[in-house]
Amino acid sequence: MKTSLRMYQDNAHWHFKKGKEWGTLEITLQRVERKVEISVHENRDGPWIPAAIKALKPAIEKSLLA
Repeated sequence: MKTSLRMYQDNAHWHFKKGKEWGTLEITLQRVERKVEISVHENRDGPWIPAAIKALKPAIEKSLLA
């Protein structure tokens, strides 16, 4: 699901889930600062999330450097 944050309309914000597995990974792109924030709320942590972050990190870094 992609949304924008109410306070920061220039940002893009995604919620990632893995099928029916427990957990939600949140990623926020701060366009002006060219920065990405990855977060997981305490009550939404899932066992698949660390591997997903590790897999996404190189693609995000490459995109921000382009």
